[in-house]
Amino acid sequence: MDSLKPRSQDSSPICQEVADLIASNPVILDRCIQDCIIPVLNFLKSYSDHGVPDCNIKKFLISTPRTLGLECDRFNETIEVVKELGIDPSTPTFLSAFRAIAPMSKWTCGDKWTMWEEKFKVFRELGWSDNDILSMFKKNPGCMVGTEWRIRRGLVFFIEKYKWKPSEFLLHPWLLRLSLEKRISPRCAVFEILKSKGIIGEELKVTSALKVAEKDFMENYVTKYQEQVPEVMEAYKKKWVIEISGFGGCW
Repeated sequence: MDSLKPRSQDSSPICQEVADLIASNPVILDRCIQDCIIPVLNFLKSYSDHGVPDCNIKKFLISTPRTLGLECDRFNETIEVVKELGIDPSTPTFLSAFRAIAPMSKWTCGDKWTMWEEKFKVFRELGWSDNDILSMFKKNPGCMVGTEWRIRRGLVFFIEKYKWKPSEFLLHPWLLRLSLEKRISPRCAVFEILKSKGIIGEELKVTSALKVAEKDFMENYVTKYQEQVPEVMEAYKKKWVIEISGFGGCW
């Protein structure tokens, strides 16, 4: 930590946050301080010039400390891409988009980010337009986090089971961040059982069951009805192996 002091005399709150962050995450020092961390630190300070509030920068650094290990070219390039997408820098979504895009920028081929392109390809193959993909990303950048395999499974599950079109996903982009086996499948199973018994009405959407916290779901959908409908507990505790047709059987 002392090696940072001679090179940066700035005592701004952001600089102090970064210094504290490096002290608690020494792995960051594997990167060259002079050639990487200091330039990135300076660039972080310039976020304010782009309208990014200091409070958002602080939260971002705490949640994503490895940002300080990014090569400066990748760091700058990622920022430019996020800006070009038209995401408002004053919103938390701006830094969420940076977090989602940054890992993809290291996989390049010519002038294209191959990982980004491969993820777009998954959506396109399922009938999405580029405008739809970008609209969903800008609403919730986390929908692009994870492998193409995981993204495809989430999309196909809702397409096959609920006949969803891009418009439904655009209303609920956070769904693609959920685990298919641990959350989506067991909750959907419980929801469908209760619906088939007429216990919950057609007006209640499955997204309501998927969005609530674990404790609330158990109380409102499982324990509340387990005496009346014992199958709900069995369905919820079942170990799910998801079969999605047309994509290699069990996933």
